Amino acid sequence: MKAPQPPRLHSLLVWIIFDELSYDQLFEHRAPDLALPNFDALRRQSTLFTKVIPAGYKTVKIIPSLLSGQIVDNVRYDFQNHFMVHNEGQNDWRLLDGDKTVFGDAQKNGWRTAVVGWYNPYCTIYGNAIDDCYWTNWDRMDNLSSEQRGFWRNTLFPLQELWHEVRSSSQTASDLCTHDVQQRLKTHIDLEQHTLQLLHTDQADFIFLHLAIPHSPNIWGRLSDKYANHCGSSYLDNLALTDREMGRFLYLLQESPRWKNTTLIVEGDHSWRIREWKGLPAWTREDETAARGIFDPRPALLIHQAGQSQPRIFTTEWPLIRVHKVVEQVLHSQPVDYE
Repeated sequence: MKAPQPPRLHSLLVWIIFDELSYDQLFEHRAPDLALPNFDALRRQSTLFTKVIPAGYKTVKIIPSLLSGQIVDNVRYDFQNHFMVHNEGQNDWRLLDGDKTVFGDAQKNGWRTAVVGWYNPYCTIYGNAIDDCYWTNWDRMDNLSSEQRGFWRNTLFPLQELWHEVRSSSQTASDLCTHDVQQRLKTHIDLEQHTLQLLHTDQADFIFLHLAIPHSPNIWGRLSDKYANHCGSSYLDNLALTDREMGRFLYLLQESPRWKNTTLIVEGDHSWRIREWKGLPAWTREDETAARGIFDPRPALLIHQAGQSQPRIFTTEWPLIRVHKVVEQVLHSQPVDYE
């Protein structure tokens, strides 16, 4: 049973980022044997953007861009562990925290904010403007270190792996790939559980979700219809998992009496970056076929406005950074304008 709900002063805004969600693979060149019924159902009552211009290439810069409304071309932490950003076309660095994002604007307008996020440390950076925050990342980072190891283990681990690689490079690559799959699965299940709990309790007015799928490594087998514990699945398998999760989220949202007043934004932060994954142990023949040797930079974007029941297609070029404007319009109870 859901907890008693406080008096509602606002509608509901849910913003979901599925990391590395490709418009091309989702809708334009979907594999013939890939069923995505939940995305198709959402499309029938949403606006689909076919020519989205990405806000960057890497998540670490894209997310603060979307949250702040200004393109971030570089990031760093200062000696006080403050998150500093450099905006495109500017000369100086500036501190970015929750107050300078849509979270701060939401709170100023009386909205209860909630986040479940991956990769970016949301609760550290933006926590001063988030009422309910959860963040996790069990994955290896961009190098061989891990947040779950202590200092000395992180220091010694790369040296140990280098020694193993010298002795048997192919076996080491396979072992690391399996390790990555298992850690990503742990991350995904953790985020999934917190997301479902957040949607089920239905206490927030503005919910931001950043999930680690369909981003590689791939953790689902659509033929077996279960999670994978080793390498061998493809990006298409992870798309099937993403659709499965979308269905679970849609069920909870549509069962709520707030659905008629709910704005839902579903997007990728960037597209499927095949040049990042091609040639790695996790890359499969199915990936090779699906990619067609082409990097299509368009992330997927669907926006369901409150009360929308018919599909709409926006076919002109649309910079993803404009999502920030859409969010602000909803937070200020203004008509949503895509132009």
